[in-house]
Amino acid sequence: MNSPESKFIALSRHGELDNPKNIVYNRDSAMKPEDIIHISETGIVQMKELGKLLKKRFTVTRIYTSPQTRAIESSEELSKTLGGVKIIVDE
Repeated sequence: MNSPESKFIALSRHGELDNPKNIVYNRDSAMKPEDIIHISETGIVQMKELGKLLKKRFTVTRIYTSPQTRAIESSEELSKTLGGVKIIVDE
């Protein structure tokens, strides 16, 4: 376990994507609304598993995420698993 004065930063990408059209994804703002990529069911499970792993070892106080849909969806799943940790969207 970590001591009270220890601080850690954990980095993760978004969960697996649901991309049946095989679109080369970009920033949401550069895509048509109907082409914005979301995380898949597997991606949701991946974020929940990551949350369980982090919860065992660390006290997570914040989640920083990009404003892209796939990143926000991943952060929301992670936050739920961690008990509602605050999500900060970095524009």
